[in-house]
Amino acid sequence: MLGKIIKHEFKATYGVYILMFVALFAVTCAEKATQYIDMDFALWDVFKLLLMIVFVLFVIFMAFASQIVAVVRFYKSMTKDQAYLTHTIPVKESTIIWGKAITAFVWIILSFIASGIATIIFLFDSKMLDYVSEGVDMITDAINKEPVVILWAVLVFVLVIISVFAGLFQFYAAIGMGQMFASHKVAGAVLFYFIIYYAFNFVTMTCIFIVPEFVRIGDWMSEDTLVTVVLAGYVVIELIYLAVCYGITNYRFSRRMDIQ
Repeated sequence: MLGKIIKHEFKATYGVYILMFVALFAVTCAEKATQYIDMDFALWDVFKLLLMIVFVLFVIFMAFASQIVAVVRFYKSMTKDQAYLTHTIPVKESTIIWGKAITAFVWIILSFIASGIATIIFLFDSKMLDYVSEGVDMITDAINKEPVVILWAVLVFVLVIISVFAGLFQFYAAIGMGQMFASHKVAGAVLFYFIIYYAFNFVTMTCIFIVPEFVRIGDWMSEDTLVTVVLAGYVVIELIYLAVCYGITNYRFSRRMDIQ
């Protein structure tokens, strides 16, 4: 059933994301074309500058827009009129929630990939291949000298995946908590979002500054081991945070709530 929910979510959301991708690459191609067109008048230079600014803003916008679309979709389908249909599906609330989260995760990752490709197109020139070759050589040398770099890369990769899900469930949990308000549910969701956000950051900063210093004072580990422990610690913290936010989300939406 999870697969069917994910399929439905993709059908319901692909139009918005495809439009965003098309717009991004249209701006990218237009900006890239101006790099090869040289006209000797001031208005053209102003146009090129404005187009470059639009491109940069569009790349930044993609990072936030992909999350905003996912959160708005969740809010409307779980708490507004669409929720009447959503909650009549004969599956557990947890299945519905994960179906929406997995779909949103895929779109967010694709949005970052699209922004990366657009940036490469924007920066590409005859020297880029040389830079890429040098970068690959540097990475290869680093792996040969310090094989632990592979473990670090894996931990960072896992951390990114968990962080994206944790970020989504942070929004979902806030939306669920906001439904406790008889009115001003959106304001309540915003309030709980910041409460959850700052509480998590307080715990994270405490772990960042206290735990590593404790390890350094004890002089128990090498620098490589310390980096590994810190990265693994980040993974554990994010995983706990994901579990907490998911628990709040599942608890709130598994209860009977007033749908707007």
